[in-house]
Parts: sequence; C-alpha cells; structure tokens
Amino acid sequence: MARFNREKYGKILIPMVTPFKEDQSVDYEKAKQLARYLAEKKKGDCLILSGTTGEFHTMTFDERVKLFEVVKEAVGTRIPLMAGVGCASTIETIRLAKKAEELGFELVMIVAPYYARPNQEELYVHYRKVAEAVGVKILLYNIPIFTGVNIEPETVAKLAEIPNIVGIKEEAELNPKQVTRYLNATPEDFIVYN
Repeated sequence: MARFNREKYGKILIPMVTPFKEDQSVDYEKAKQLARYLAEKKKGDCLILSGTTGEFHTMTFDERVKLFEVVKEAVGTRIPLMAGVGCASTIETIRLAKKAEELGFELVMIVAPYYARPNQEELYVHYRKVAEAVGVKILLYNIPIFTGVNIEPETVAKLAEIPNIVGIKEEAELNPKQVTRYLNATPEDFIVYN
C-alpha cells in the first residue's frame, strides 16, 4: 500500500495566503471566506495553510494553530488540507505538528529550519525527530532561497526510509534539475511536488 494518497491530495496544491487586518493580526473571518471560495470553486486539489505564501514566519504559534482550526472548520472535508508546521527549532516544529495532528490533520508540511543553516546530518536528525514524535504524514519542504539550506537528494533518500515521511515539495528556482535527482533517489511511492 502506498504511503501517500495521491488521489486525495491531487496534483495542484494551493499555498493559501493568510489575510491580515490593518493592525497586523490574522483576519480569521477572511481566511475562512477565502478557504471556502477556493474549495467551492475547485481552484485546486488541496490547500496548504501556514506556508511561505501564508506568511507563517510573521505569525505566532497560537495564530497558526487558530488558522488551522478555523479553516478546517470552514471547509470540512470539501478539500484536503495540509498544515505548514515548520519552525526554526525542532521542539517548536514538533509542538506545532502535534497540534495539527490533534486537530485531525493527516498531512503536515515542514520547511527546513531557517536562519541556523543546518548541515545535512542536522537536517536529517531534525526531520527524523519530528517524524518519530508524531503520527501524521510529513511532506518535506525545500525552499533554499528562504531557508539558506538545500535538502540534498542524498538526505531526502535517507529520510524517505522513514515511513511517515512521504514526499517533498521542492522550490526549483535555484536548481530545476534537482527534482529529477529527488525522483531518482527515492522510492516510487515517495511523492515529489514542484
């Protein structure tokens, strides 16, 4: 049995923006409206919450959790949801992933720890520790233009051996050929989004 339900999450992932009010607080009502619109109009196959486009880096832990709650409540099962839970530290990433799991998310996306620029072994340990701490499926998120670190194909191949690490979302601006290297380094049931 495949680790990842390709039919459920589809081909087009929508990185949903997070609406903010004039005072810079999250506008949860607008977030619910936007999520409902995207789901009802079938603009894509899955919504990613609290990713780069969702400006996760400007939000507090509690704001991210509440965003997961209100959007999940707003769309129900009309469209699959993915929670962006990546944080600068492993401990915080685990905490946020556990919150998403408690809310019923089956899939989380985890950006490489940013600012600290971990080496490949440190990246492996970070993701392994998160995977061991939660029961949800994990999609790695590689966006080196913002994190300052690339998750190398060899590291992804090692991470693909962990049962609940099911794929990677790759930003290919810096290295468009890397997608092919990921595909060649990982099992057939490991998903690569670009």
